[in-house]
Amino acid sequence: MSKYRNDSLLCLLKYMVNFNSIPPAGDYLNYGKALLICCKGDGNIAAAERAFVIGYFAAFGCPDDVLDTLATYDGTGDLKAILSSSPQLQMNSKAAIWDAVRASNADGDLAVGEVEVIKNIAKMLNISASEVDDIISIYHAEEAIKATRLQITYPNGSPY
Repeated sequence: MSKYRNDSLLCLLKYMVNFNSIPPAGDYLNYGKALLICCKGDGNIAAAERAFVIGYFAAFGCPDDVLDTLATYDGTGDLKAILSSSPQLQMNSKAAIWDAVRASNADGDLAVGEVEVIKNIAKMLNISASEVDDIISIYHAEEAIKATRLQITYPNGSPY
């Protein structure tokens, strides 16, 4: 990775998630699988949901081989095994719930089944259902603020 690419990635990580270093490559795979399992809570992984996970992970420096795996991952597997083999899910459990909400809503529909899977994962990570509800509320509030910001800064729509 070039110096500028590395520096820009560190800048993005610091701004978005307050990280001071780039996560190791191995931290992405099971985290991504858990997000896609949540997305499949309504019966399928929508193209927009998979695109969110792939794009989000690519922006944060995820290796191509992991992205290739996630691009075809069907959203099945032993959820307990995936969670227990992912130390970053344990360390960043509430952030993972946040990311699961964002990924599951990437298709414009945070379905009841997706929320159920998210709450199931949360329970396994010792996060209460009410905390998940709070995270979902904050997500919707942030989306509303984003829509207002975009309306103000780009009143004529996106220039690109």
